[in-house]
Amino acid sequence: LETLVESDARFLEAARKMNCIMEQHNESETEDRRLQRDERREERIEQREFNHAFLDVLRSLVSAVEKSTKSMT
Repeated sequence: LETLVESDARFLEAARKMNCIMEQHNESETEDRRLQRDERREERIEQREFNHAFLDVLRSLVSAVEKSTKSMT
């Protein structure tokens, strides 16, 4: 028969291993969330840059139309 000490030692080792696995899992999830945040931030930056470029084109078109209509009058 095993002694209580040996049983406790195996239990503690199993608990340490489980704790290590859980820590790795938590770190992995944290990293995944960070990567997702970074991706969303990049997407927002790209969308903002596109929106600014689109607005610049619209302003140019409005300006061209205004100049065209002024020259017609």
